[in-house]
Amino acid sequence: LTYVSDLMEVNPTEYIVLEMTPVVSIDSTACHVIHDIVADFRSRGIEVAFAMVGNRVERTLRKADLKQFIGEKWFFPTVNAAVQYCLRHQHAKKLREQLGDAEEKPKDKSFDVVDIDVGFSNEIGFSNDLHSENTMLFLTLSKDIPMIMSEITSLLRGNQVLIVRAQIEPLLGDGAKHTYFLKSLKTEGKLSQMELDRLREDLQQLLRRHRVPVPNDDQGLERQYTPDHGTAPVAIKIGAGMEPTDAQIERLATLERQMEAMMQNVTMRGAKMQGRRACLPPPSCTSGCAKWLP
Repeated sequence: LTYVSDLMEVNPTEYIVLEMTPVVSIDSTACHVIHDIVADFRSRGIEVAFAMVGNRVERTLRKADLKQFIGEKWFFPTVNAAVQYCLRHQHAKKLREQLGDAEEKPKDKSFDVVDIDVGFSNEIGFSNDLHSENTMLFLTLSKDIPMIMSEITSLLRGNQVLIVRAQIEPLLGDGAKHTYFLKSLKTEGKLSQMELDRLREDLQQLLRRHRVPVPNDDQGLERQYTPDHGTAPVAIKIGAGMEPTDAQIERLATLERQMEAMMQNVTMRGAKMQGRRACLPPPSCTSGCAKWLP
């Protein structure tokens, strides 16, 4: 309630979606709390939606007449379905306000919530907070791409990322929402910020190859390579659709030359160390081997 009140002046909240998967069972006290929460939010003009309610919890809510109080229409099988309904409900409410109709059910059937179409955009998102052990990758496609999952799997394997679990949820039309539970093979834990940035760039390139527009493409990172500290991401804001400047292209070329020089230096050092192991240094070496390097 405090968080919602703090946002009132900046961005008033109209809907709250409660994801109920962790809730296994509830008692009479919890039912009273849910009743009071929903009543309080509605008095502030905020609707509450419930997603992924378990069978035991659903039966308790029904016995306590909470489903009737809240309304069957505010219970959904997935969070995505709840969000989509909230968007439709918001649009229908604005249409009613424009027409001066304050009734709950509009007289014109064309303004029915179910009939309102909600479009989808292509989005790439990550979260290290929604799961205790894994990083979650969310990929929403307005139009699903055939065999895209195999390409994503190969991309993740190339970034040394393990897929613990994956699920695909079809959206309205031809869209799809991909959800992946990931774990870094390097640390056997969640992905670091550097790994997330690199993975985001690779996913954006994958979508570009399929001619899929990426709206959050302006969050790209140019990487600065340093001999002593490895890779250090440097954020450079580039507007979507803008071409890189000559200075940025020259900087990338310089960084590539530095990397090539570093790799050559490492190779030479390795060859030198192998030469030292080939024989003993003078005067112990009596064969006159020329492989030994001082």
